[in-house]
Amino acid sequence: YTTTVSGTSTYDLPDNSLEVIEVYCGKDADDDRRQLVRQDFRDWSNLDISNGKPVYYAIDDTSIILRPAPDDAYELSFLRYSLPTELSSDSDNMPFEDRYDQAINYYIKSKAYEQILDWNSADALLGRYNASVETAQIQETHEANSAYRTSTVTVY
Repeated sequence: YTTTVSGTSTYDLPDNSLEVIEVYCGKDADDDRRQLVRQDFRDWSNLDISNGKPVYYAIDDTSIILRPAPDDAYELSFLRYSLPTELSSDSDNMPFEDRYDQAINYYIKSKAYEQILDWNSADALLGRYNASVETAQIQETHEANSAYRTSTVTVY
């Protein structure tokens, strides 16, 4: 996240950003953080340009622009797609958990079969990919929830 500056409406995106999906703004995590509404620049001709708590945002190639411009320091955070770190040597690791290795293999093989127009094999591997991703997500959910289920019990 970044902290806004009063009167400043433009903030740089990290260099590896591909697409911004959602933007949130608030004083801190406990404040009434709200999701901002994405707008096109052409829609901004009707917006009030005075400072205030941001409500709207737009994306330039390398920047995020807020409207109204912040009137105070707010925590600005966003969910985004980004380019992973380049894998350039044999000792580099994929930026994914190991549990997704099989899913990634299925997906790559599916795309290879699409290139040679073997649609049946591509579809079968894509189905395996989807099942592998779902299994990994279920495992993550169970692991996350297991932290809430453990407790110490004293028996007399």
